[in-house]
Amino acid sequence: MESLRIAVRYLLSRKSMGAVNVISRISVAGVAVATAATLCVLSVFNGFSHLAASRLSKLDPELRVMPAGGKVIGAADSLAALIRGVDGVECAMPMVEERALAVYDGRQMPVTLMGVPEGFGAQSGIDDIIIDGRYLQT
Repeated sequence: MESLRIAVRYLLSRKSMGAVNVISRISVAGVAVATAATLCVLSVFNGFSHLAASRLSKLDPELRVMPAGGKVIGAADSLAALIRGVDGVECAMPMVEERALAVYDGRQMPVTLMGVPEGFGAQSGIDDIIIDGRYLQT
């Protein structure tokens, strides 16, 4: 209680150093503005991460069968047909996925390449999440 009384006494007393008060107020305002800006930026990033997750989750299957060793499963078409026969399975299709580095006009960007069978666009809803360009089925 004694420390509170001393703090109030020095805060409310007349001071001959006006420059110190001005500098203190500017410092407090600077910290408040920086804190508000940080909160705004973090809120925007939180919104972007939610948007990206909701769009990218359409490309991820609920269940993925991966090879125990190597990169591909032998006879993937027959395995997909067998899985489609299981009750409750709406769709099963083989696909190849690999990470790569795209280089264009001197710029580099890591990408994920997906080789998908015919009918993937209808099953995944990829047309809805493409922002620029269009889905090409070859």
